[in-house]
Amino acid sequence: MRLFGIDGCRAGWVVISSDYCLRDIRSRVLESGDIASFFRQRHLAGDRVAIDIPIGLADGASRSCDQAARQLLGWPHSSSVFSAPCRLTLQATSYAEACAINRKVSGRGISKQTYGILPKIREIDAALESAMQGTVRESHPEVLFARLSCGGRGLAPSKKSPEGRIVRLELLHRYLPRFDPAMIRIGLGRASVALDDVIDAGACLIAAKHIAEGTAAVLPQGSLERDARGLRMEIVA
Repeated sequence: MRLFGIDGCRAGWVVISSDYCLRDIRSRVLESGDIASFFRQRHLAGDRVAIDIPIGLADGASRSCDQAARQLLGWPHSSSVFSAPCRLTLQATSYAEACAINRKVSGRGISKQTYGILPKIREIDAALESAMQGTVRESHPEVLFARLSCGGRGLAPSKKSPEGRIVRLELLHRYLPRFDPAMIRIGLGRASVALDDVIDAGACLIAAKHIAEGTAAVLPQGSLERDARGLRMEIVA
C-alpha cells in the first residue's frame, strides 16, 4: 500500500506519496485530465489518497462537513474553509453565473476563491465514483494541522507568512523529518507549483496515513451525508 497527499497547483495537481511507513517520499505533478486514470490505478492497487478539494456536492443547503471544519478552526481561521458549491453551479461559465446559480439553489452566492477552483472541483467530481471513496477521500490541510497542534484549533499564524510555514513544517516533520518543500518545489518547477501547494499536499499525505491506520478524524461527527450521486460529503484528517 502506498499513501498519497494531493493539492491543486498551477500545472494541475501536486502529489506527495510515500510507503506506509512514511520513509520513501516521492513527488510529482499530475496534469489536469490525468486524475481520473490515477484514481482508478490507486483504487485497484488498494492505496489511500487524501486530496484537498471538495468531494460530494449538495443540491441545496451547505455541507455539514464545511460547517464543522469552520467551527473546529474557529475565527479567523475558519475563512480557510470555502463552502463547496452546489452541483448545478458546476455548469457556470462565469463568476456572475456561478453566483446566480448557487444563490438560486441555496440562497447564497460563492466566493471568488471557490469560483477559482471550480474547474478542479468539476474535474474531481467527474473522476470519482462512490465505490472509490474507500481509496480517495477529501481532506483539508488546516483541519489536519489543527488536529496535530496542541490546542486542537486553527493555527494562529497564516500559512502565507514565514512564521506560519515554519509552524506547519514543524508539525509535519514529526512524521516526515526529511520533508523539504522548497527542494521539492525546485524539482517540480517553481512555475508549476507554489510552496504552499507542496506543504498542503504533505499535510494531506499525513491524513492519508491516518486513513490507512483507521485513526482519521471525520467531520461531521456522528452522521454520514451523501450527495445525489452517492458520494460521501466529509472532511478527514
